[in-house]
Amino acid sequence: MIRSLSLVVLACFTSCASLVAADFSIGKATLTLPAEWIAKSKDDTTTLIAPEKTPHIQIRTAEGDVAAVQAKVGALIEDQVKDFKPAKTEAVTLGANQGVRLTGPGVEADDGDPASAEVTILAVGKTTVLVISHGEGKGTAERSEALAKILATLH
Repeated sequence: MIRSLSLVVLACFTSCASLVAADFSIGKATLTLPAEWIAKSKDDTTTLIAPEKTPHIQIRTAEGDVAAVQAKVGALIEDQVKDFKPAKTEAVTLGANQGVRLTGPGVEADDGDPASAEVTILAVGKTTVLVISHGEGKGTAERSEALAKILATLH
């Protein structure tokens, strides 16, 4: 009986691990990421990788309040998306944080391919967080709701 119990515990440990979420720091803010997502930090940017591998998502802090960051968003994201042309701007509240979401076309900085981009700028306490979600095809739009749920955990 003990041998069977050990196998059940081991099976649950290996298969139930995906149920555990993890917290990641973004400057002075913290984000809770579902276990099936991956976060990789380099310099001042954390890249979030969805289970589907698309879209490309980068999150970082930015200097200034939401309006100041919005005014210079093209320059702030050109390492990921060039020639970003916001076609839609909407106010958003995600969790306790307010900000704006800009959506529109651009060009992938790495390969020059046409892209769709969704840029979310949030005030998280005294920190302004900039989230760049971009890619070719429909990945950005298809993951928008999942990303919004994750961003609602920012504190």
